[in-house]
Amino acid sequence: GASVDGLRLREAEGGGHFLGWTSLEAAGLDFSLGPDHLGITELRLKGADAKVVVQKDRSVNLAGVMRQPATAPEASGSTTAVASAAPAGASAAPSPPVSEAASAPEAFPVIIDRIRVENSVVDFADYSLVLPFAARIEGLKGVAKGISSDANGRATLAFSGRVGEYGEADIDGQLAPFDPTHFTDIEIAFRNIALTPLSPYSATFAGRTIKAGDLDLSLQYKVDNQKLLGKNEVVLQNFKLGESVKSKDAVSLPLDLAIALLSESKGRIDLAVPVSGDVGDPKFSYGHLIWKAIGNLITGVVTAPFRALGSLFGGGEEQVQAIRFKSGSADLMPMERQRIAKVATALSQRPRLAVRVPAATHAERDGYALRRVGLRRLHAAEMGYELAALEDPGPVSYSNGRSQRALEKLLAVRGGEDAPDRFAASWAKKQGREPERVNAALALVGRGSPDHEFYRAMYLELVNTTPEPPGGMQALAAARAEAISAEFRARGVEAARVSIGKAAPMQKAKPSGVMLPLELVAAG
Repeated sequence: GASVDGLRLREAEGGGHFLGWTSLEAAGLDFSLGPDHLGITELRLKGADAKVVVQKDRSVNLAGVMRQPATAPEASGSTTAVASAAPAGASAAPSPPVSEAASAPEAFPVIIDRIRVENSVVDFADYSLVLPFAARIEGLKGVAKGISSDANGRATLAFSGRVGEYGEADIDGQLAPFDPTHFTDIEIAFRNIALTPLSPYSATFAGRTIKAGDLDLSLQYKVDNQKLLGKNEVVLQNFKLGESVKSKDAVSLPLDLAIALLSESKGRIDLAVPVSGDVGDPKFSYGHLIWKAIGNLITGVVTAPFRALGSLFGGGEEQVQAIRFKSGSADLMPMERQRIAKVATALSQRPRLAVRVPAATHAERDGYALRRVGLRRLHAAEMGYELAALEDPGPVSYSNGRSQRALEKLLAVRGGEDAPDRFAASWAKKQGREPERVNAALALVGRGSPDHEFYRAMYLELVNTTPEPPGGMQALAAARAEAISAEFRARGVEAARVSIGKAAPMQKAKPSGVMLPLELVAAG
């Protein structure tokens, strides 16, 4: 057996604490040379206290502890690792080239049946962040079994510790202890971790501090022959972002919207973040992979919010992300009311989400429809009908004599007394035949011309030359937005979560009507 008690290692530069323990005991020690062998039945570590520091240049203090010599020993073709009290943050010096004729020595065979850790502490600090960050895992305890220098050996781990006042951490799994890039299968679970201490990370990579929230985190590190394939499960409770912080590394994403989309009714966010990569790549960075995966997830959510909430709609996002109106109309059709009901249901499951309703019209389709309605009202008035303010005048008859005469009178009012004659001449030239005009006397008793095609053409000419009613498009846009908003309110969505956008013309429309796209936004 052997023991080392009361060890304290300090950094050579600055004298800061690096590593220590109350006691380290080795039981069942078996050591020999020729054949080389080191076997230990059990190592028991008590009261360990270690510090891991990421410096401003993102180097790690651990890298400065074991360094290669600047030059290779004269009598050997291989290099020898030497312990060195290097300054914290120093990086490992490059190894000198090894002669092709020289073969690397075999690893000294080591077998440790069991390592038990009790009542230990790990301090972690990261000074590379915009806001320096520190965390402490206390009460660390657990067991590692089967530590071996054999390349095919697998160590089994089971550790737990306390994070903060009420958080906990568990580490379980297997790895090749002397070459973890060859094989690692470790799961690390953090539960009930207060998120506010993580503000330095969110500030650096997201440009925002964390105002409140708790974290449950399950990390998988699966490495097989330097190929990483992991899956991280992230659960956030009552997560709230705080103020903005300037950071050159921050991603530019609408995080408030992403949180609103992902937050369930009880303020819970549940994410799966898969990661993969080649740990043998010199540019490999696990942290970079994590932030890239999270960035991709958030980007996908905010760029296609209706797709992200598709399961809440009971169907594809194309069924709910736009509300259809007939051209020139602000009346909600039954199918569109059903679409709004689906979105309202989704909003009830996402309390931090709001909807913005567009006040929009399509210049061509709505403009034509408004001119057509305006002409029909004039036509109805010419025929002596009295209409209420918003009453639909109905279609124009191309066969009724009184209707035909009303069309000719409207054309004369607009273009002069001879306008109907000029239109008839123009139409005859295009069609290659003279139109059959309505007889004024017979029109009084409703008998009209059988030339329905001619009067339909006259009607279209009048529609195309009828000006849009002043303010008609703006009024239509506002009426549509209010119709949608009122339906949302009727479905139980708070008025504060329904806003109306500015009136604007739309560039596209479908043959089935004018589609007004809804916009999901973070609730104010």
